[in-house]
Amino acid sequence: MRPTTIDVKRRNNITIPTENQRKLETGQILARLSTVGVPALAIFTALVIAGVAIFLSGSNPLQAYSALAAGAFGDRDSIITTIIKTVPLLIAGLGVALAFRGGLFNIGVEGQLFLGSVATVIVGTRLHAPAFIHIPLTILAGVLAGALWAAIPGYLKARTGANEVITTIMTNYIAIRVITWSIGANGPLRKGTSVVPETSSLLETARLPVLIAGTRLHAGILIALALAILVYYLLFRSTLGLEIRAVGMNIHAAQYSGINVNRTIVLTMAMIPIVELANRRFRKFCVPRKYGDNTDITITMMTNIPIRPAPSTRRSTWRASGMRLSSL
Repeated sequence: MRPTTIDVKRRNNITIPTENQRKLETGQILARLSTVGVPALAIFTALVIAGVAIFLSGSNPLQAYSALAAGAFGDRDSIITTIIKTVPLLIAGLGVALAFRGGLFNIGVEGQLFLGSVATVIVGTRLHAPAFIHIPLTILAGVLAGALWAAIPGYLKARTGANEVITTIMTNYIAIRVITWSIGANGPLRKGTSVVPETSSLLETARLPVLIAGTRLHAGILIALALAILVYYLLFRSTLGLEIRAVGMNIHAAQYSGINVNRTIVLTMAMIPIVELANRRFRKFCVPRKYGDNTDITITMMTNIPIRPAPSTRRSTWRASGMRLSSL
């Protein structure tokens, strides 16, 4: 019997892709390019539109963008400030990416950060212990407080089907009230001699070590990078991560396959407050910045891949740092 073309190809160890294989490979290449191209196009479009607005206001867009870059990267202090501002957004972004992968739109990052900060301040200012004990306990207090706060909308979602967008927004306002009371005029955490609403400074033993002497650059950036790798491993190399992604893709199919959907939802929401690690190096807690909104935008741009928030958060933070100079 005469060998077919396919037999000859196999015999000679030659692999020629079929038409379907070529289409599949082309689709995979385009998908990879889109993950980079779409955010890049969004940033370019935003810069163009902002440039037009700056020009119409009577200013030079090139000078504005030059000042923006100089404010973020102009000298060593500017670069360090940008890195420091990156830490909260990067770690908070990991929590949001985790939620998005599980099909949960977590708008409660702000409130979870607030409640974690309250617990952090209590342990960081009132507990006296060596640094190797005090720092982990301070971090753990913030994580547990944030996890318990995040588990509330997670439980409501799993038990009653309540929309997590609504419940997390509501818990944000409750958290704001807790903060307002705790550092208000007669609040238990307010620094007695301060004229602005803020807490006492954290004890030295509760602060992360400084990486470069004479600067504010602390070990939080190392924790952030380590967490990015850890969350990536959790999502794409573990059974729990598979369950989280399955629930996020199709909750009914996940339930049919035997996954405990309710448990996965609550666990996903409770794990989000790794974001509370973002606040561990703050010397004191004042009126906090709007990390939550920037975090949601950051992770949406980077398609919810834990390794990818890093470049996106850098763009957000150099913009925020540079705005100080460009506004002068």
